[in-house]
Amino acid sequence: MDGRVTDGTAVVDESAVTGEPLPVERAVDQDVRGGTVNAGGPFRMRATTDARASAFAVIVRLAREAEAHTRLWPGIEALVPAAETLVGGGTDQRAETVSDLRAFLEVPPAHEQRAEQLLYPRVADVLGRPDTTATMSREHTEIAELTRRLRAALDEVEDAPDGGGDARRYAARVAIELYAVLRRHFAQGEGFHVLAAVDDGPRNV
Repeated sequence: MDGRVTDGTAVVDESAVTGEPLPVERAVDQDVRGGTVNAGGPFRMRATTDARASAFAVIVRLAREAEAHTRLWPGIEALVPAAETLVGGGTDQRAETVSDLRAFLEVPPAHEQRAEQLLYPRVADVLGRPDTTATMSREHTEIAELTRRLRAALDEVEDAPDGGGDARRYAARVAIELYAVLRRHFAQGEGFHVLAAVDDGPRNV
């Protein structure tokens, strides 16, 4: 948890949180981050956050989210060849592609929800501007609509009795649209992850 020194002088090793190799001093009424180590004598502090809300816990969750963000890129890049297969691939290839697309479409909604709950508030906090992430939030709506349309298009592809040429072409167009939006959105999101990693001290309550 994070805290505030109430008695004595804290000498703490913050390297795990900030990368600073040398211990730093924290006097009375100064903040001490969770995830740091006492490198000096005894001192008293008052907790200002619980463990889950500490600066260290936030950094850990952001790191995990950044990893999940990176893992989505192969699926995004696969949308273009998937669209090509829908139009020009054989029956077995198309069936496999439809299955792969359906699996991928389950991933972005959960990722976007985590971004709204964790990443965007942190970025707005670092920049001091609550409206900073408004465009990214609006893109979530666009991504959700394209995801819905692509699912419906894949249903039509599977239900078409004659191979569904028109349905396959439409699904391919939607897949390309989704690719373009996701690629732009996630590229900007990478910058947000860098901003969110900025540690400007514990959040007090």
